[in-house]
Amino acid sequence: MKIRKYLKLIRASHWIKNIFLFVPLVYSKKLFNWDDLSLTLLGFMAFNFASSIVYVLNDIVDKDRDSLHPKKRLRPLPAGDISVKEAYVVLLVLGVLTILFSFQLNYAFEMVVIAYILLNTIYSI
Repeated sequence: MKIRKYLKLIRASHWIKNIFLFVPLVYSKKLFNWDDLSLTLLGFMAFNFASSIVYVLNDIVDKDRDSLHPKKRLRPLPAGDISVKEAYVVLLVLGVLTILFSFQLNYAFEMVVIAYILLNTIYSI
């Protein structure tokens, strides 16, 4: 099923790493405060989409090199399960979602997301 290939492309299974955004709510004892929790959920999703942008971009850049690697060759792009054109569409969708979610939050969070994407993009290239 193609949806699994897209989930693998965006590394949705890695989103659990972004659970660290909830740590301040736990320590401030505001985990069950809806206002704070809803903002953190927005931030969690924005950061998930931003991290997926980095994964997809890296896969596009490294597609040919990854096709020679014993494990990485099984990823959707090097395996040919998803085309580079489709990956660019995924990037566009992820970009829009990242903007929509992060702009619901404060300016500082937006800058952190942008910095994260830029730094990791520079690293990938």
